This record gives sequence, structure tokens and C-alpha cells, in this order.
Amino acid sequence: MAQRALFQVVQFGQVPGETGWTALATLGLNQYPTCSAQSGKDVHQELVLILPTTSAPGPFPLVLQQIGTQVVRSGQAVLRGEFLELDPPRPFVPDSELTAFFATFPSYLPDAFNTYHGPEFDVIFAWLIPIAPSELAFVKNEGWSKFEDLLVKQDPNLPDLRCSPLVLS
Repeated sequence: MAQRALFQVVQFGQVPGETGWTALATLGLNQYPTCSAQSGKDVHQELVLILPTTSAPGPFPLVLQQIGTQVVRSGQAVLRGEFLELDPPRPFVPDSELTAFFATFPSYLPDAFNTYHGPEFDVIFAWLIPIAPSELAFVKNEGWSKFEDLLVKQDPNLPDLRCSPLVLS
């Protein structure tokens, strides 16, 4: 008998204000409270990917299912500045160097998308940005704050799954 998924993955239409982008997100992951490694508090969250419409849905519903299931099983929330690696590491799409994710706020979406204030608990949304192995090493060695500074400075096209890695100097 097939195992039932703990949560769904849904695809939205076009990202507001952006042409050629779509968003995929977990739906129902928030029903499994996790723990913040920083504060020790319960966290209810959903995971978001923003992709070119030409690449969606592709393998990404399965990728979000894999990551979300790992989150539920570990009991650890995905917090801003954390990185996630697939096991085994592999490019997300052909001709791409991107093999991991960096978690941050969904800044490409309207501000209301950062947190849903519900009647029982708040739900935060973690945007998973695809990153290259060199960027992953930078986050591990230099910290997420410096990496986010580079994102702001270099302003790459973050949803582009074939973009070149940041210049890390």
C-alpha cells in the first residue's frame, strides 16, 4: 500500500509583479510543529520555491516533499540563513550548477506572505533559494549574513535555475 504524504505541494500562478515566475509551496506542513534551534520555541511553517514558469513543476514537488518530510522527521524548523542539501547532491535541472538551498524570507513576494497570523498559531514561510556548491561552502565558512549581503550587492536573478554562482570575494 502506498504511503500517504504528510502534506501537499501546490503550484501558484504567476508571482505578483513578475513575468515568467511561479511559486510552489508546501501546504499542510504547518500542522507539524517544529522547534527553532535558536529560540527553542515551536515553529509552524511552510516552504516556498520561486521558479521560472518554464521549469515548473519539474522535479520540484518531489524535492519539496523530500525536504518537508525531513523537516517533520527531524522536528527542526528551517530558519533564515540555514542551508539544505539533497542526498545525494545533484543539479536541479540539466546545465545547472545549483544543488542545494539557502533559506530566507520570501522577499520576492508581497510582505503579507512572510507570516500568516492564524487564530491558533502563526505560520512562517521559508523561501528556499537554489544555490551552487561554492555558495554553500561560503555560507558554511563565512556565515549566512555575509551571503545575504552578497545577494543584495550582486542582485542575481534568484529564480533562474541556470544562473551563475555569485562572485564570492
